[in-house]
Amino acid sequence: MVRKSIAARHMVFVFVLLIGIVALAAGCGQSDKEKAEADYDKAKADLKASVQELQKPEAYGSADSLKSAFTDVQTAYEDTVESGKDLSDARVSEVEDAYDELKGSVEGIDSDKSLELRLNELRGAIQKFGDQLKQI
Repeated sequence: MVRKSIAARHMVFVFVLLIGIVALAAGCGQSDKEKAEADYDKAKADLKASVQELQKPEAYGSADSLKSAFTDVQTAYEDTVESGKDLSDARVSEVEDAYDELKGSVEGIDSDKSLELRLNELRGAIQKFGDQLKQI
């Protein structure tokens, strides 16, 4: 009888321990908000890296290569906006105007001008967008 009582207590102890472990494991996972914030932070870092590459206009040999590099910025920007839409404190809206200006500048490059002149026209928009990114 004593053995059954000890065995029963051990089983109850193991059962309670397992429930505690499961509850602890569930509590250690990321919440939806934490995951959204992590996704947003990663997207912002990718966007900042893309803009840093775009801020090196001397590296481009043609307007087409510049526009191709801008595609990376565009993709990273869209990812940032998408990942930030569910966060109440995401400040994506402050960047949208600067992005629209940058996008318009890249799309409005006059192919009749020299690459150097075209790049000079873009530097202001690229810098403004980079400054805005520092604030988010």
